[in-house]
Amino acid sequence: PSKILFYSCLSFIGGVLLESVIHNSSLEYLKNQAPYLALGFLVAGIFIIAFSFLLKKNKYAMVGFYAFFLVLGLLRFQMTEFAINESPIRKLNDSPEKITLKGKVIDEPDVRDSFQKLKVSVGKDMVLVTTNLYPPFHYLDQGEITGKLKTPAVFEDFNYQNYLAKDGIYSVMDYATVALLSSQHRYNPFSFAYEKILFLKGALTHSTDLLFPMPYNSIIQGVVYGDDSKMPQELKDKFNA
Repeated sequence: PSKILFYSCLSFIGGVLLESVIHNSSLEYLKNQAPYLALGFLVAGIFIIAFSFLLKKNKYAMVGFYAFFLVLGLLRFQMTEFAINESPIRKLNDSPEKITLKGKVIDEPDVRDSFQKLKVSVGKDMVLVTTNLYPPFHYLDQGEITGKLKTPAVFEDFNYQNYLAKDGIYSVMDYATVALLSSQHRYNPFSFAYEKILFLKGALTHSTDLLFPMPYNSIIQGVVYGDDSKMPQELKDKFNA
């Protein structure tokens, strides 16, 4: 079973890799053939499974199932690219005018020394908003954000755009003005449990700040709670080294 799981995962990753190569190819003909390629692997998988059962050689049927996982990898990449290209918020990126959006904070705010970063859900899209420390925001708060949408930057040594894309974020808004509209939260079982976890984490973090001086409190919070936002950069560099 462990080998079956391993090769299934490997086939899925292979499908993602194959589709990414096709997508980044300069050959337009190759890009147009991607749907037919997925269909070909799907049909091949069905035939392999059918013939293996007819010949009563069930071990060969796994090759057909691996073809299915490869097709799933192809489709996963295609779905992601479709979501990026059809994102209504992304189409407003890099516009010279400021825009105003209403959304909901869908994760714990990343609070730094002089600013905070908020993951804001606007419809089906997400925007990473950088704004002032005040007013403070919490998970599930609703706000109105005003600023300029930008495409995440790609640096020489770090692809910030791809880093955010893995979380479904294709737009950022720096130096935004954010007004708190509502702190009345509507829950589902997951959001209710997650909010209580964040509340407990906040209480423990506050206790750590009271009990330990810098930089020891930041070390404990980084190791125990996974929060290194208060850790000095010099200390982070030492840990990395």
